[in-house]
Amino acid sequence: MFTAAIMIVVGWLLWFLPASFIQRAPQDWLISISHRLKHSRKINDSNWGDPVVRITRNIVVKYGPGVSPGEAATQEYAYQHLDPKIVQVPRVYRYFQHHESLDAKLNGYLFMEYIPGQNLKTRNNIGSDSEITRKLIKIIAHLGQIAGGSVPGPVGGGIPRGTLWGDGGAKREFRSLEDVNDWVNKRIEPIDETVDLTPYPLVLCHMDLCRRNMVLKKDESICLLDWGYAGFYPRFYEMAAIRCGNDHYNTPLFEATSKAIPLTEEELRCMDLVIRAPDASFQWTL
Repeated sequence: MFTAAIMIVVGWLLWFLPASFIQRAPQDWLISISHRLKHSRKINDSNWGDPVVRITRNIVVKYGPGVSPGEAATQEYAYQHLDPKIVQVPRVYRYFQHHESLDAKLNGYLFMEYIPGQNLKTRNNIGSDSEITRKLIKIIAHLGQIAGGSVPGPVGGGIPRGTLWGDGGAKREFRSLEDVNDWVNKRIEPIDETVDLTPYPLVLCHMDLCRRNMVLKKDESICLLDWGYAGFYPRFYEMAAIRCGNDHYNTPLFEATSKAIPLTEEELRCMDLVIRAPDASFQWTL
């Protein structure tokens, strides 16, 4: 009983810790707290992705082997460069990596702002003409205005991950759009097609716009969560990721966005081939 009472007091004290403490606290202590609270304060789907644990009233931690430096850097870049009147992004408070043991995978720990509101995975009535969809179209257009130099992928480098790269991600970093050309063209060679992505500027893309990654706040603004697949790519990569998404909302979102932000014929062709690239090489081996 005494131990249980102590744990209740400790939990209460943790709930009110400020972000400044999280930024200064020893890594070992933060790791221990993250794991201890996983079973009682985990807030994301237990069967999907790395755990997200609410450790204080205003702070969550996402941790696991899939939480990369590129995710933290891209989320921080988005927080700093996107207009909060158009889209909200959780503020990053701290990131580090740690081997849990000598033979364990390298885990990333991303401490960030907790965003209260309604997770849109609970909304099943979002159509192509809904107010939420109109807000998302505006968000996608805004993302497409954030330029990112000449290096594709996550901010600061890293291996691109997500549906468009197949299982396990791209398995390599890209230093230029020529590198991406090479990656895509090798995979679509069996269908006798090629792409040239070099004419297209790199813009910020979220690359995982499904309902579980969106929170509708009380003020009706939308916050985008989970920047693990995000990075800088040609603008039609965002459209390609929406089209390939397995959320039933992706179809109306893709249709509405295609009308509001039309792509050129060549962009549409490149988008189609980028989507087909992971499967084309696999089918060729069967």
